[in-house]
Amino acid sequence: MKKDKTKPKKHIKFNFVIVLLFSILMLYAISIIVVLLWGFLTSLKDPIDFRDFGNVLGLPDMKWSKNEVKFYNYVDMIERGFQVKVSDKSYYSGIFGTVSLPEKTVFFPELLLNTIVYAVVGALLNAFTAMTAGYLCAKFKYKYSSFVYSTMLIVMVIPIVGSTPSTLKVLYDLGLFSSYLGMLVMNISIGGMYFLVFYAFMQGLSNTFIEAAEIDGASQFKIFTQIIIPLSSKIIFTVFLLQFISYWNDYQTPLVYYPTLPTLAYAVQQNEAGSQGGTRYNSVPLKVTACFIIAIPILIIFISLNKVILGSLSLGGVKE
Repeated sequence: MKKDKTKPKKHIKFNFVIVLLFSILMLYAISIIVVLLWGFLTSLKDPIDFRDFGNVLGLPDMKWSKNEVKFYNYVDMIERGFQVKVSDKSYYSGIFGTVSLPEKTVFFPELLLNTIVYAVVGALLNAFTAMTAGYLCAKFKYKYSSFVYSTMLIVMVIPIVGSTPSTLKVLYDLGLFSSYLGMLVMNISIGGMYFLVFYAFMQGLSNTFIEAAEIDGASQFKIFTQIIIPLSSKIIFTVFLLQFISYWNDYQTPLVYYPTLPTLAYAVQQNEAGSQGGTRYNSVPLKVTACFIIAIPILIIFISLNKVILGSLSLGGVKE
């Protein structure tokens, strides 16, 4: 007799909780996609088509498109819509005396430059300094290392109320207010959540690499630059990306500390507040277009590097 080689069918149990959670997440995803699709279609519409003819939900009417270019709103925003009028400012510095910042109008190229300095360089400095502090506290067990680590935790837990005026005072006295140098100095931070991330990572990092390098006569600087940084490159890059996305969308910090060095997010906020441009640039289609322009780089980065951002971190090479 032939044996029946057919495999028994697996019975899938119905789990109400899983189905409910999946349905909620699916509805949430659909709501986001619908809003993004509506925003993209709105960004292609002429303000007249949207406002006067009430075309809020429909497809763009191309007869209103200038020069028959469907993406005219994007071109118009980059060439003329992105602008911030900066009023003249002066303050007294304890080092440089009276510092005067002239009145000017900042357009897209300078806005982009300011955003790159603030978001790219600032995020890189933030990730690097947090990594350095985590490495020093985790691998150098000196007399006050526990005190430094405890201080980091206390600073994170205790709320600092009213720190903005004191920060502005320090920037004024040092002559760093609304300057590129001040922008970079403020992004050098050894505390915060990412310090704990790097500290935990360094705690789990094997000392075998460091000990082998010390036996070969390598200095601490060489160990740090040629061993620690390459081994930590993946987590440094991940923290950099997360900070970059946060800084790219941040308008509040430039608004308070760098008013003469506005960023793209700053310009979008000013446009939303209706404090720049004419009625055309204060219309809904142009406002949505501005939001999509600054969102495109973030979207490209996330699509290209989502495995790096969301993936698990792993480190191999040594068995103990």
